Amino acid sequence: MIDLIENSSFGLPAAVVFGIALCIQLFILLFHFLKTASHTSDNKKAIQPVSVVIAARNEEKNLLENVPKIMAQSHPNFEVIIVNDSSWDDTAEVLKALSLSYPALHVIHIDEEKQNMHGKKFAITLGIKAAKNDIILLTDADCEPASNDWITEMTSHFSDQKQLAIGFSPYARREGWLNRIIRFDTLMIGCQYIGFARSGSPYMGVGRNLAYHKDLFFKIGGFKSHYSLASGDDDLFVNQVANSKNTIAIATPDRQTISIPKETWSAWFTQKR
Repeated sequence: MIDLIENSSFGLPAAVVFGIALCIQLFILLFHFLKTASHTSDNKKAIQPVSVVIAARNEEKNLLENVPKIMAQSHPNFEVIIVNDSSWDDTAEVLKALSLSYPALHVIHIDEEKQNMHGKKFAITLGIKAAKNDIILLTDADCEPASNDWITEMTSHFSDQKQLAIGFSPYARREGWLNRIIRFDTLMIGCQYIGFARSGSPYMGVGRNLAYHKDLFFKIGGFKSHYSLASGDDDLFVNQVANSKNTIAIATPDRQTISIPKETWSAWFTQKR
């Protein structure tokens, strides 16, 4: 590569070309990273009803730990819809017991024999269709709200113009180099998509912490354009519907969800792939 640069018609030394390219890269990265660090937005609207939707498969332990934390949120008007996505552990029994304790918790079951027919997008779609409120807030069963104000903070900026809220979801701190790498990788990715969104070029979000208006979902036919793909219920969807006018990016600590990281290198490689 250096030989090609040195022999190019520009006649510039390789070090100069490399230095210019490096400065451009650093400027772009710092520009967007600074957007992530310095942005503040407190133009909140009136509190609106929210439907929290969670697709869960074999998540009995995480549901026992995290559903009570979600149900204890300070928001005055919300429901939680959990779609049991063909679980074969005790998820169904756990959800039955939890629903007896929390009237605002609603459960949808997808039969185990239909597991190979559908994926997470189908489960999320069922949850959104069952939601009685216009604002949908998505997270995963292994995610814990960082504060009791998570629902309020993630949805209080919604208006006729702002219909999509992109949130950040870091991984919990654990021992070992794998955890350090996972948390660093997640931070870098978060700085990029949050920074680009605040610069007026939103391109992705994460389903662990994402909110949007139900009409926005149905307007484009939900996940229809990429339904055949196993993933994409968050990043591909946001890439399709987000623009500089309808999107707000939120990253302050009280608006985050904390996720459980992978514990083995192979599991993380599979997730990344």
